[in-house]
Amino acid sequence: MMLVEETTVPVSALPVAQFKDHLRLGSGFSDDGVQDAVLESYLRAALAAIEARTGKILIEREFSWSLTAWRDGRRQPLPVAPVNAISAVTLITAQGQETEVDRSVWALDPDMQRPSLRPMGTFLPDLPNGGVVRIGMLAGFGPEWADLPADLAQAVMLLAAHFYEYRHDISRTSPAMPMGVQALIERYRTVRLFMGVVADERAATEPRAGAGRAGEDCRWRGRLYPRVGGLGRTVGCIKGWRRPRKGRERRDAVARALPDYRACRPLRCAVAPHGRATPARRDTCFQHPRGGRARHRRRLPDLPRRRGGVAMTYSVSAALQSAIYQRLTADAALVALVGSDIYDALPAGPLPALYVVLGAEDVRDASDKTGGGAWHQLVITVVTQSAGFASAKAAAAAVCDALVDAPMALERGSLVSLNFYKAKAARVGTGAVRQINLNFRARVADDT
Repeated sequence: MMLVEETTVPVSALPVAQFKDHLRLGSGFSDDGVQDAVLESYLRAALAAIEARTGKILIEREFSWSLTAWRDGRRQPLPVAPVNAISAVTLITAQGQETEVDRSVWALDPDMQRPSLRPMGTFLPDLPNGGVVRIGMLAGFGPEWADLPADLAQAVMLLAAHFYEYRHDISRTSPAMPMGVQALIERYRTVRLFMGVVADERAATEPRAGAGRAGEDCRWRGRLYPRVGGLGRTVGCIKGWRRPRKGRERRDAVARALPDYRACRPLRCAVAPHGRATPARRDTCFQHPRGGRARHRRRLPDLPRRRGGVAMTYSVSAALQSAIYQRLTADAALVALVGSDIYDALPAGPLPALYVVLGAEDVRDASDKTGGGAWHQLVITVVTQSAGFASAKAAAAAVCDALVDAPMALERGSLVSLNFYKAKAARVGTGAVRQINLNFRARVADDT
């Protein structure tokens, strides 16, 4: 992603005269304006430093932001604040062809800390393959210096004066950002949590392969491992655990981590209900139908499967989505209400007054000894721009009639059941757009 400042702060918006008074420079001489260019550069440097530290644009100007993928198709946070208006949202292909997205598809959610771009329907438009989206925005507190909050204006003056006083100082004895400036801008700083992307969610919550070997440092101690010792328990060793008393059977070094899953092997380890600060030490036995780890040479996280079944499968997801889409487009009652406006992905340009779109999906394991399987909780959204929910509810009822317990053949695997779970009807923002989110639960089995 790349943020470009399209327009700069005009000279007329900079308080050069006020800055001279702040520095107590002399006035009434013939060369009063000889330092104006230098003072202007310090003011611009102070503005840039405070904007970078707070993420707030002080003097209003235009920006363009290019990114290669939406962070969330239902809401895209913007990198600066406050954003007063979005001028355009443009999709750019890998060949450089530009297509401006219709304004009825998106809207601005203004916020002092984290403004965002949200869809008027369910999702923001899909980005072209290998392309980018460019968002033009007008951000800032105002076009004039008087539009700034008093504390931010004072912080700019203090920092610019600091740059002026230490313009020849290259030592590290003076702080880069004075404490007074930090105190003034502290309440404008954004605290960012969970901004990164977890590359492997499973690796973040489960121990790595071979974590139970003798001599292992037990670096995964205290992580939540729900498939060992009961659901929702923390399994690990107690830091500082003393050796067993003389005369007892000595436990090997595996007792510091996970057991080797030999039948009814006793192990003194920490097994605590989730939420307890200190786990209680107790003797427990872990018995696994696959026996010892050394016998099967399997990766450790793959052994403790519930009910001894095979691994979870996500391979039927594409086939299930294709079958649901074909079922909806072939249903005569639904087509009579919405026509051909049934989408797997929203197209670019203006949208019809009533349409159906396939939405988010949540999948969890349902494998057992007979084979792989999964529970799919999927969302199908009905969106209307008409007044009231009458047309949307009629279309939602047609969607339910078409899908519930429908005999659908999948390209891979088989559909065991498809049932309605819940629904929510709500207005989108303050406009006239209304939508109904229908949640369905599908049980699939991978027969391949």
